Amino acid sequence: MVQRSPNTTDGPKLNATEQYQRTITRIAQIQSHMENAPRSQRLKDKTCARHLYLLDFCPDHLPELESTIQQLYPDVKVTTIQADAADEAAIAAVCKRAIDEEGRLDVFFANAGILSSKALPDLTAEAFMESMRVNSLS
Repeated sequence: MVQRSPNTTDGPKLNATEQYQRTITRIAQIQSHMENAPRSQRLKDKTCARHLYLLDFCPDHLPELESTIQQLYPDVKVTTIQADAADEAAIAAVCKRAIDEEGRLDVFFANAGILSSKALPDLTAEAFMESMRVNSLS
């Protein structure tokens, strides 16, 4: 029996606007959960419950993300860093920084990726390889 991803649809493929709307809806669901659900006791006394280190290749959204988290969780310190999540040295530096500043690193969550609005046959080899680099290594 073939297992299907819960995000797979049986109907026609979604266009970019529909994919975007699906993503916005999912973000709203996550934000609602964060606002209404109490903190899990599983994270009690863990570094990630008191200090978050957040990276992004493009630093434009980091200040807003930091502000949002600090408004929701004023007791959590937020450190934002502009870095490429596919750069092993940058990730090692963040881990070392967390250990140096907090004494340990309890949780590491990597969630990075890029996509193109072009169809595969329309991508250049360079754009395809950059997508593979980021999506595979991040």
